[in-house]
Amino acid sequence: MVALIATLLLVGYSNFGSKARLINDYFDRADYAERGFWILTGQVPYRDIPTEYPQIPAGLFGLVTWVAKTLLPAEWPISAGFSILWSVFMMIVFLLTVWQMHRMLPVGRKNLAWLLFLPSVIYFSMNRFDMLSVYLGLIVFMFILDKRFAWAALFLAIGVFTKWYLGLTLPFILAYEFNQTRKLPWRSALIFFGVSSLIVLPTFILGGFQAVWQPYGWHLGRVVEPGTLLWFINNIVFNLTGGKADLLSAAPVFTIIQFMGILSIFITRMDTFKKVVLASVVSILVFIIFSRIYSPQWWLWALPLLILSIDNVTDLCLIVGYDILNYITFPVIYDLTGRESLICLTLNVLGLLILSALAIRALVKLDRLKRSIVV
Repeated sequence: MVALIATLLLVGYSNFGSKARLINDYFDRADYAERGFWILTGQVPYRDIPTEYPQIPAGLFGLVTWVAKTLLPAEWPISAGFSILWSVFMMIVFLLTVWQMHRMLPVGRKNLAWLLFLPSVIYFSMNRFDMLSVYLGLIVFMFILDKRFAWAALFLAIGVFTKWYLGLTLPFILAYEFNQTRKLPWRSALIFFGVSSLIVLPTFILGGFQAVWQPYGWHLGRVVEPGTLLWFINNIVFNLTGGKADLLSAAPVFTIIQFMGILSIFITRMDTFKKVVLASVVSILVFIIFSRIYSPQWWLWALPLLILSIDNVTDLCLIVGYDILNYITFPVIYDLTGRESLICLTLNVLGLLILSALAIRALVKLDRLKRSIVV
């Protein structure tokens, strides 16, 4: 399978001459390579080389850059070698994720793991690094399922500093542990925050608080991007008022709303694994829907948990439909017509509607489990 993926990357290295990045998206991988040059220059990430990524990928970028420089032919540009090695590495992670998904699904539902072979999943697995956090997230939920909460806390900390979104699941995990053990989950909390501190400590020692804060400040300073809910609402208000009002200044409010999915913890006691999964789905989808950043790869964050919570054909159709739509929107239509073309924006609206439907369905399922009897 890895050889097949590598062949696909090489055969489609030029995306078959298309303007659209149908298979290979060199933009982000080139950015990753640039962020990894610290290992060759002796510079310090976050202090000397600004980066918008957490500590785990920042370290991995450096490691893969070093491997590309050391093992590949000297005449190869380092960024080209990095791009190939990174995609192969991420596809190995992708296959591990499929295997882990298959392990976690109950007998009779294991075929649902094939949903990870949908086009958008394959595309962003090859061209981004979100699949690494997805794999770590599944490891966390496997340990939760086995009630091995200390190990779950350890891998959650590693996962959070791979992609911060996994922090949205922490309240539900701690609540579930409390309801299972009838003890305050102080040990898991201590492991999570202790490991998190150890991961951040080198950045603090080498660059101080400014270096630690740098990636968070970078993201908070990002502008409202076309295709996001806030962008659409702002344009509606702007046009209705004849240009006298806009909501761009309300971006911080939307940032706060992004975390409101955590409040689903008050809908019902977190006393079953399925409730933790559903609450996490709600929290992650709310974060995505209300974000002012257009990042279609974030779909990977929610997908494994959505697969674990599939109840009927409607769930299946929404998942498959959104994934296909997501790939058609980006990279195909996005590259061929532009991010602010009518067709691209129309597909963005449809995508937001499907994500909202998935979030509402998860919320309804969570509410229905309110009176469930725990055996």
